[in-house]
Amino acid sequence: MPIGGVVGYHSFISPSGVGYDIACGNLAAKTNLRAAEIDDWTRLAIQIQRRISFGIDRSNHYVDLLEDEAGVVSIGVHFESRGFGHRTAGTAAD
Repeated sequence: MPIGGVVGYHSFISPSGVGYDIACGNLAAKTNLRAAEIDDWTRLAIQIQRRISFGIDRSNHYVDLLEDEAGVVSIGVHFESRGFGHRTAGTAAD
């Protein structure tokens, strides 16, 4: 089933077989940090969570801290669209 797919059952319609937040996005940004320079990954993650918001009235759908082969850190984020799919599924659920 594709993201945003709808399934009709005998007694109800499921608007979220896999998910219904159509047009969500992902982005990764390379930093100038090296993984070896970070001594407290937990503290860094908490600071990111406090300062960055993704989506309407939400904080941190998720953020990944990634290390490449050279030891350089990137930040990967997923941000929700809260667009057409969410409105459609929310309406269908009412």
